[in-house]
This record gives sequence, structure tokens and C-alpha cells, in this order.
Amino acid sequence: MKARLIFILLIVVAVLFAVTFSIDSISGYKSALAALSEAEKEVARLETRYANLLKQDAALPSQVLDAIANHQAATNGASRRSSFDALEVLGQQYALETYSAENPVQRRLTDELAGALNRRTIAMQRYSELLNECNHFAASTQGSWAQLISGFPKRCDEARE
Repeated sequence: MKARLIFILLIVVAVLFAVTFSIDSISGYKSALAALSEAEKEVARLETRYANLLKQDAALPSQVLDAIANHQAATNGASRRSSFDALEVLGQQYALETYSAENPVQRRLTDELAGALNRRTIAMQRYSELLNECNHFAASTQGSWAQLISGFPKRCDEARE
């Protein structure tokens, strides 16, 4: 009788442990994905700021305007990042060729563009760090368990695209 009671108690403890582990695994994965989503939103906000700063120049060539339109039309993270890279190259090239350091309005715009790029670079570094942390969690025992019981993807970048 005593052995049976101990056995039942062990099973109850094991089930409670499994439930707690499952809840913790799922909330850990959701938390990692939420942090990654917030970082991605910040990158997108800074990219939009850069594009809006460029659009202040009424004399933008069609090539830069097309790059802005392509970036705004990008639907997922990978296409948005590659379209922004193209926009950044064209925007910097245009600013270097066109803007004068002696003109205070152009100088201010150049400074704002450079600041927007710097902030975007920092936000992308944070995004990359969070993506690595999320993928590390996804590869862990808890991440694998969360994938098994909740259908999370094996890698966090798969969830983002």
C-alpha cells in the first residue's frame, strides 16, 4: 500500500514537472519571438525614417525614388532588408554627389541621413543578437519541446519570413 502511494505520488510529480516544463518552454519561445518582432519593428521604423528623409529632397532622381518605392513594397524581412541595402547605396551616392557641406539645409539633411543610418545599424545589430538568442533557444531542449507540442518552427528566422 505504501509503495503504491509513493508510485502515484511520483507520477503526479512527474506530470506536474512535465506540465510546468511545457508551459515554461512555450512561454520562453513566445517571449523570444516577441522580442525579435519588436526589434524588427524598430529596424523597419528606422528604415522608413531614412526613406522619408530622402523624400524631403524634391530633386531626387527616379532611380532613388524607385528604390524607395521598392523598399516600401517589400513584404517580408529578407526582401525589406535587401531593398533597403539598395536604397542605402543609392541614397548615399546621391547625397555625396549632390549635397554641399556649405549649404546649411543640405548639411542638416546629410547629418540626419547619417544619424538614421547609424541608428538603423545599431537596431540591426540588436535584431541579429536577438535572432541568435532565439535560434539558440530553439535548438535547446526547451525549444525542441515547444516545437513538438506547439508547432513552433525549428529556427526563429523561419518564423519571421
